[in-house]
Amino acid sequence: MKTTPSATGVGAPRRETTGAVVAAYRPDAGFADRLGRIQCQVARVIVVDNSGPSDRAIGHQLAGTDVEVVENERNLGVATALNQGLRRASELELSWAVLLDQDSVVDMDALRRLAVIYDEYPAPEKIGLLAANARSLASGKLAVLGRRSRAGYFEVETTITSGSVLALAAYRSSGPFRDDFFIEGVDLEYCLRLRRHGFRILCSRDALMTHAGGQGLERSFLGRTVVVGDHEPWRYYYMLRNFVEIVRLYFCREPLWVLRATTNFVKTFIKIGLYERHKSAKFAAIARGVGDGIAGSWRGRAGGFRC
Repeated sequence: MKTTPSATGVGAPRRETTGAVVAAYRPDAGFADRLGRIQCQVARVIVVDNSGPSDRAIGHQLAGTDVEVVENERNLGVATALNQGLRRASELELSWAVLLDQDSVVDMDALRRLAVIYDEYPAPEKIGLLAANARSLASGKLAVLGRRSRAGYFEVETTITSGSVLALAAYRSSGPFRDDFFIEGVDLEYCLRLRRHGFRILCSRDALMTHAGGQGLERSFLGRTVVVGDHEPWRYYYMLRNFVEIVRLYFCREPLWVLRATTNFVKTFIKIGLYERHKSAKFAAIARGVGDGIAGSWRGRAGGFRC
């Protein structure tokens, strides 16, 4: 039986009640500047560094700042890094956490505008996640288009992790991100789990950050512009392996979402065939991911792909 989430009792995300959690792995030289854009909007920034002891460039970039860095001895994946950061945010008695990828560029007023959405929503106690819509790095196009309305938001079933503001009360109620997913599908599964627990996910109508998935290439197809991820083969392995698991868990509860997501994967396969490099390696990784996803022997263990 679905339970109604309890009210958080903390109100809209504000600077003093909100932290930022950033999962990082060997970021580029602009990382500190991007962190500065969110640091002025929140009470604490927590960076979880998955780079390992052989590459601790993050510490040098952030020297002299009050950013808190959690250093892992090896790459534990995005899900584990997020869980580590969120546990620390809970220890600091924060109520909200902005989740960010290392390459996302947030607008300077992103948190304030997401707080407006919280106040505008008629049942704010049910909000589990507030998502910042993104503009394409290449063309500026919106990542998610919602139905036309006067509201500054629309409800979505799933959203990407980066740019989302998670209510820590919802996190405690719904449980941690799945460590064994490692990287891909972490956000999709968690959004569906939030919905299963009765929480709502709202996305801003306007773009509040700039974000590129994969290479973020844009190509023309039958007169339309399509975004091409051009990920490495190992990323496609995790996408398909974890998607098979998501289908197993949520097909009966979210059949329309599963159908749309499957259609999007078919489109991805077509784009790989038309535009991407290393096609054979990628399709091989996809096939292996589907096979491992069906077998399920990886569950409960992070990792699983070897180049």
